[in-house]
Amino acid sequence: MIKIHQLIHANALIEHGSFRKAALTQNISRPAFSRSIANLEHSLGVQLFHRHPSGVSITVYGEVLKKYINSISIELSELEREIQLIKGLGTGALTIALGCYFSQISAYQALGILISEYPELKGKALVHDYIEIERLILTKGIDLGLTEISRAKENEYLEVQSLGKHQGVFFCRSNHPLLKKEDLIEADFTPYPLVFTKVPKQIASFMPGKLYQVENQDYVLPSLEVENFSSAKQIVLESDAFGVAVPLQIESELENGQLSVLPYLAPWLVTEYGFMYLRDRALSPVAEKYIGIVRDLERKANIRNQVLLDKYVNNASLKGSLDVP
Repeated sequence: MIKIHQLIHANALIEHGSFRKAALTQNISRPAFSRSIANLEHSLGVQLFHRHPSGVSITVYGEVLKKYINSISIELSELEREIQLIKGLGTGALTIALGCYFSQISAYQALGILISEYPELKGKALVHDYIEIERLILTKGIDLGLTEISRAKENEYLEVQSLGKHQGVFFCRSNHPLLKKEDLIEADFTPYPLVFTKVPKQIASFMPGKLYQVENQDYVLPSLEVENFSSAKQIVLESDAFGVAVPLQIESELENGQLSVLPYLAPWLVTEYGFMYLRDRALSPVAEKYIGIVRDLERKANIRNQVLLDKYVNNASLKGSLDVP
């Protein structure tokens, strides 16, 4: 009979290609590790690995095993997770992925509040674009995503909770050439690079600056694609590039005069964002708690962002209440 630990050992051997290295990762002796692999091969009645002086390679039977090991590991993780939820221990773990822009509005602050309440919390907080976050949820790589949700709402396997909307603006360094123009039009942006993340096609036609098509994809790319907002802000501060932000994200730089909001009408620059998770996968109590904390913070952020819009955006058509549900 095949045992779970044998599959774990086989996976380690596939990954490291060496009995010695694989045994070290499993914290067992090399002879014990070798016996485990030999017993697995005996149970299956085939040779899974070719032994060489320099290491091991996978046989054709090993390739078949490799194909199934990953899905088996995922299902075992799911089993353990479900049992922990039933036992009430799910409050101790959370794995989330955050959109690179939304993460800095309320997501990180919410994590700080959460971990102060649950100091034994274990998990991961990753930052990715909305496409990768959707993939990670569908493959059960994360529990919860917080990002742009327009695309995810069309996926029948995902549960989506709208969080809210923030009006975005275009920004640049305080002495940027574009600030010398009185009435900016889209063509004025063309000579300057746009620093941003992937741009959904539904807003690409409105976006000023150079954008590049990606074949067979529902997004376009800016001049310089970044994975986190801090990078975008630093690049804009040091160059003639321009970026996109919620005023709240650049408040300190606006206050000290390092950055300025470009006087360009963009009422369409409002992206709907929220939470997403697998529809048939129960959220842990700590995930539910995190969602509640973020919602409370977003209500406050929305009010503050409106104040900044009133202060730094002169065109009245960009102003207005953006309620958080």
